[in-house]
Amino acid sequence: MREKRDEIIILRTTKAEKNRIYEKMLGMGIRSLSAYIRKMALDGYCLHLDLKELQRMAYLLQMCSNNLNQYA
Repeated sequence: MREKRDEIIILRTTKAEKNRIYEKMLGMGIRSLSAYIRKMALDGYCLHLDLKELQRMAYLLQMCSNNLNQYA
């Protein structure tokens, strides 16, 4: 079962720091500030993999296999 998050940590930042945090958060594709800060505090890094080319290659491979099945 998922543990309830009921503890609060208050973090003070300048406006510039806050904007930078939001930029990095959105750049990673994370929409929740809580999740982003928790991940950074516990693990120290977040990975964002841009796999558009790989997705495109998988799509093309699927199209080729569909065409091959039509020939058979």
